[in-house]
Amino acid sequence: MEKYHHSAVIAVISTHANRASIVAPLLKRHELTTLHFRSCAHFLQHTPTNAVDLIIIEGYTLTHADMQFLKSFRDSENARVPILVIAGNNDEALASMALRAGADDFMRKPLRQSELLARIEKSLRQTLHPKLSRSTFGVFEFLVDQRQLYFRNQLARLRPREFDLLLCLFQNEGQVVTRDVLLMNVWQTVPSLPTRSIDTYVSRLRKRFGLDGSSGWILSSVYQRGYCMMEAQENHQNSRQRAAEEAPAYDVTIKRIPPPKRG
Repeated sequence: MEKYHHSAVIAVISTHANRASIVAPLLKRHELTTLHFRSCAHFLQHTPTNAVDLIIIEGYTLTHADMQFLKSFRDSENARVPILVIAGNNDEALASMALRAGADDFMRKPLRQSELLARIEKSLRQTLHPKLSRSTFGVFEFLVDQRQLYFRNQLARLRPREFDLLLCLFQNEGQVVTRDVLLMNVWQTVPSLPTRSIDTYVSRLRKRFGLDGSSGWILSSVYQRGYCMMEAQENHQNSRQRAAEEAPAYDVTIKRIPPPKRG
């Protein structure tokens, strides 16, 4: 499970009316990045599309709204994100209803912690393995487990957040990664207020590692959307145009992002 500590974002939707989640504290004890929501509607309102790697719905039973969420989410472009439903209801039909509606897995309370963690690890392995399997991008070599970066065969000293940001952008090369996604995956927070921190980090990394094409890679800012890491082409202007037109890896519905600072 340790390999997912700095890579996975898990959304826990706890629909218990007056009870705290028992799943979220367990995941935090195992150092997994967890975002907590009080309903499926709350999740949809505050979470960028495809910004999480696993969704856990935890409650006594599944309401009509929960079932509608499962169906609509599974029928959308988010089908790659697995959903685990955890219920306390003894209704035997509930599991089959949840799985037919779109859940990938179902567990009933009381939970066995070892089994829960094993199922979570299986879901994350299926979701994240394609990304985590690659760690070398031209002159950039990431040692993910050691959280180290070698640039042109030399160890580059990075702050933890710089490492996570650079790795996230490289792992989604050729695709637009939105600010909201970066806030959730790198800053590990639900996006709410505008921030210039991402611009500052991106500018510093771009200058330090020649991400204007001189290192073989271009880190482009895509207006009102986010950032795109691409292999440098002979014509840098064409590369930036490709980045602007590229369909985003994480196409979000939340677009309350201010224009980039000028000057």
